[in-house]
Amino acid sequence: MPNSPQFDELDSRTPIARELKAFLERGGSPDGAVALVAGMERAFNRLPARKTPEKSSCRGTRLTADWQPSQSDTEFAIGRGLHCSQVAAEAEKFRNYWLAKGGQAAAKRDWPATWRNWIIAALERHNGRLFRVTSRTNLSSGSPQSGSDAVLAGVGKLSARVNRSREPTVLEGREVQGCPNPPLQLTFDSCRDE
Repeated sequence: MPNSPQFDELDSRTPIARELKAFLERGGSPDGAVALVAGMERAFNRLPARKTPEKSSCRGTRLTADWQPSQSDTEFAIGRGLHCSQVAAEAEKFRNYWLAKGGQAAAKRDWPATWRNWIIAALERHNGRLFRVTSRTNLSSGSPQSGSDAVLAGVGKLSARVNRSREPTVLEGREVQGCPNPPLQLTFDSCRDE
């Protein structure tokens, strides 16, 4: 049988065909070949179907507990006007938020893009400024604030002044009885920057 034309034409690209060809080359009988193929088919049918490898880009991953912004993540935030301490604070908020979030929404395919969106959203929430800006200049143009920016800055300072003036009156480290909140008194200094 090994010299027959049918034997030479056996396709040995599959595991069963390779085994059958090797069996016949060793002088195996036709009955033995049938038994070999039957046994191998049974063995292959018992194996679980092979899973096709999933593309890593199709599924998102969760943020790791030790996540830190990369150099390019930090440069992006600084390029948008944040200081190093602001970047650190936003990174901590970002990490805490995404570690605490559950479900499918907490898995992202592109964490650097998620970070960039986080920084942009934070800047938008704070009208382009994070934390307290002590200058009376517009961050984007460097020119003095005018129009609604100036009004908002003034209202913010007035609000801070009102909050400070409403703090309980303290005398020798204790609250004064009968006067938990002193009457509101505002002073309007036009040139004073707080």
